[in-house]
Amino acid sequence: MNVTTETLLGRSACAPGIAWFEAAFPDGFAGEWTADHQRWLIASGGARWLGWAWGSGVLPAWSMAGQDWSGADLTGADLRRADLRQANLRQANLERADLTRADLTAADLTGADLWGADLTGADLTGADLTGANLTGANLTRAVGLSEPA
Repeated sequence: MNVTTETLLGRSACAPGIAWFEAAFPDGFAGEWTADHQRWLIASGGARWLGWAWGSGVLPAWSMAGQDWSGADLTGADLRRADLRQANLRQANLERADLTRADLTAADLTGADLWGADLTGADLTGADLTGANLTGANLTRAVGLSEPA
């Protein structure tokens, strides 16, 4: 796979996303896109554009199911439709993250900060939200939520 600034321009990428890409990949990206590349992109500040890159076909989506994201800063991350089943998101910062229709089945969100996150249509079946901050979070059509006992 080959991704260049021209690739992004051809897909109508936003200026901040292009600037980030050019700083991260001055010569573009050529090679096989792997799960490790995706993890690096998320950890290095590119998570904001990941959902767009998946949706526009620029990058393939790798499952994040079962991965350890404990304590990760995913502020503003675009994780629409992300596969986060059984992921460890303990104490993760997911402020203003877009988790629309994400699969968070059995994910550990203990103490996670989901302030202002969009969880529209997300599957939270069996997810542990103990101590999570859901202030201002959009839970419209989210499934799997139950009232505390």
